[in-house]
Amino acid sequence: CGECVGGNTGKVACKPCPEIEKIKNDAALIKRIKAYIIKAINDQLEDGYMKKSDGSLLEPTIREVGKVNYSYNSTDKFSERIHTHTDISGGTYIFSAKDISTLFSMFINNRMVNVNEFKYIVVSSFGIGVLNITDTDAFQKFGEGNIIDKINKQYQITERVGNDIPDHLKQLLEVLNNLNSGLTFTVGEFDSESSNPNIEWNTKQLDFTGSVNNKDCN
Repeated sequence: CGECVGGNTGKVACKPCPEIEKIKNDAALIKRIKAYIIKAINDQLEDGYMKKSDGSLLEPTIREVGKVNYSYNSTDKFSERIHTHTDISGGTYIFSAKDISTLFSMFINNRMVNVNEFKYIVVSSFGIGVLNITDTDAFQKFGEGNIIDKINKQYQITERVGNDIPDHLKQLLEVLNNLNSGLTFTVGEFDSESSNPNIEWNTKQLDFTGSVNNKDCN
């Protein structure tokens, strides 16, 4: 796991397993994520940051329920983007159409330091979700047209049998698969009762029966 194909063409399909190892081995990132877990549990306003190419963290200029906004220069590039979501039990999505559209906008407008290493992370009381672009050709085609409308329509026709976290997770994976998104989803699970939770990371996939399983990263 971890090999990429495509050479210098810029059209690369990579296995996601190395990204899990990079997250696990990034102590500063894990510390930041744990701080945002507490915020997600206790604060109804979304929060987050964007990590710039020089390593500095850009804080949001606007924090609202369901929204964070940033102000940055036209030349700025970023290596990760993190924001919190409030409890999704009310029926919202792990990753909304707007989230995925934002990721595509950063991709298509050359806002990423390295496309293959960029992490789009959502932290909530249910767990941590990470999107990585693992097929740039598929992701670019996926983003053609009205991406928000496309994703919302797919969510509407993709049945969610319940409102528990596994139901949301399966729906998200089905949406990503059905749209041939070029995205891979990694989840970080933790004990929400702990003040310093250990996080277990796994990349999730659907098997041929439609069940959600951990991707084999051995």
